[in-house]
Amino acid sequence: MDAKFQPNKVPKTLSASVTVLVVGLFIACFASVVLSSPHHVPIDGWSPTTPLPQALANRNAVVWGDYLYFVAGKSASDAPVGTIYAAPILNNGALGGWTVAGELPLAVYLHAVAANDTDLYVIGGWDGTRTRAEVWRAPFIPGGGLGAFSQVSSYPVAVDLQEAVIVQNRLYVLGGWTGRDPLDLVYSAAIQPDGLGPWAPTTALPVPLYRLAAVAYNNRIYVTGGFDNRNAQSAVYVAAVGPDGSLGPWQPTTALPNTSFYHESVIHDGRLLVLGGRDNLNEYRTVFAAPIHADGTLGAWTPQPDLPESLNRFAAVSVTRNGSDYVYVMGGLQGANYWANVYHSSYPQPPTPTPTATPTPQPAELVDVRLQHEPQRWIAPGAEITYSVIYHNRGATTLESAEIVNQVPAHVELLPASIQVSASGSYTYTGTHAGSTIRWELGDVPPDGAGVVSYRVRRPLPPPPAIPRVLSIDVAGPTSATPDMPITYSVLITNNTAFPITGLTVVAALPAGATYLAGGDGLSEEGRLVWAVDELAGDARIERQFEVSADRTLVVYNYYAISDEGPTVSGQRVLVTQIGATDPLPPGDGMLIANTGAVLMWQSNGQPLSHKSNHAYNPAHNLLLPLVSQQ
Repeated sequence: MDAKFQPNKVPKTLSASVTVLVVGLFIACFASVVLSSPHHVPIDGWSPTTPLPQALANRNAVVWGDYLYFVAGKSASDAPVGTIYAAPILNNGALGGWTVAGELPLAVYLHAVAANDTDLYVIGGWDGTRTRAEVWRAPFIPGGGLGAFSQVSSYPVAVDLQEAVIVQNRLYVLGGWTGRDPLDLVYSAAIQPDGLGPWAPTTALPVPLYRLAAVAYNNRIYVTGGFDNRNAQSAVYVAAVGPDGSLGPWQPTTALPNTSFYHESVIHDGRLLVLGGRDNLNEYRTVFAAPIHADGTLGAWTPQPDLPESLNRFAAVSVTRNGSDYVYVMGGLQGANYWANVYHSSYPQPPTPTPTATPTPQPAELVDVRLQHEPQRWIAPGAEITYSVIYHNRGATTLESAEIVNQVPAHVELLPASIQVSASGSYTYTGTHAGSTIRWELGDVPPDGAGVVSYRVRRPLPPPPAIPRVLSIDVAGPTSATPDMPITYSVLITNNTAFPITGLTVVAALPAGATYLAGGDGLSEEGRLVWAVDELAGDARIERQFEVSADRTLVVYNYYAISDEGPTVSGQRVLVTQIGATDPLPPGDGMLIANTGAVLMWQSNGQPLSHKSNHAYNPAHNLLLPLVSQQ
């Protein structure tokens, strides 16, 4: 943090497992200078920051002091992970590197967490075999650490998919799932130095709910959305916390714009914010905000900038800095894909004197840098792209110690033997994986000097699973078809164990350019077919079919199966159905390969200068993405 604006180090936990506001006190003395502190910084967009060390589905994160804690979760191998990661919050909203803050005594996911000024609480969850009732507590340690966990209580019922908040030094647990039934139960327990007091039932939720989101604000608890074991919900309820810790009646207030579960809710500058989530058919990237009135009711929901991607089962926290709030979003699921991405909303800048405009030096040199790529269409697994960086010094002075830097795009691997440079230059590279850096040292580039450097990348074939999956999924269908005639595809789901799997949801996205004809329990707005499977017996396979037609080649790739407590699996096969001599419409199998540009750097009279090229996309970004239609 800026030494002149050090925040108060004592955190103020105001809400659930996923929302903690850290209030900072800023004191500064200046002579004859007027400072202004923003009261509200709007969410103008989302910026990426340091990703998690591993991709996890987890709805539990807290903030304590200047550190963000991400508390356990479910890995892509369907295993519970008990690791707790911590990252320092920097003074521009970015995160420093993640480190291991501690380990849960029992690895779980689908748990709930809450935190106060001194301790982290973890309640219930699923250990991969059964639902748990333990309540664990660990003290925070300055510098992003945690002390040893101890079991301070057991919840009255084994539960997962619940929510937890702390209000007036009491821990509240709301709703949840027993493994068989949703719960409307709400219990609270007083936080004591040596543990928790006895659990006391208080006002039950209006309906049994799990996969809900909850947040506390101004001695009230807000519950948004959730799932009642049949349908996603849009209701929002609020209850006041009495001086004795009891809850008043749950009052309905302004409902969500859409039904949702597995979303997150946080407080942002006196507004209730709801992010992402899903319903029975759709996954959301939307963000909505509603003002909180003095009587606790909500005003109308208004849309905010969307998340960078649709997400569910992710974590979100709100942090106060410099008189306004901003939000972090971490991890989660998109379909059956696990994410490690972390984003934050617009960071509130510290109060500063009104700056005096100063001229920004501009390079005198005229330099061209262009990035070309071949081909420009969608790239199938195993295919290659050639990138060429063309540079030209059109100025009257020499570009001294010139070099070009380009990063290997995501989703491809570098072919090192393909790197090319002029005879007088040299190159280095840091690796072959995505994000590796290629650096060409060109020396001095005289006036009117020009040249080309190049390299190739390959989209790798999907590797087989390192560990045989409990659940497997595949797709079958024709490799060629007649234009505008019905095409039938089958999604095959296999239970590779001797034990039944319950509560499966099978999803298949229609290929780009297809016209939906039949199949599925329903078709979402995004063109996804969904089948609910109550139980898949051990060593059994089931088949679900859908029918489409098209006048262009189709690529079937996005199909998966998910469950709460059980396994998840994504299809690996990319099935291409050739229709005549046509190419598939973008985005093919959904893979966009984006090269964010090369940078030419040089010295001029001892001053470092640079110029960046254009971006390059496969498929080319100016190609329109087709819609899926239905009859």
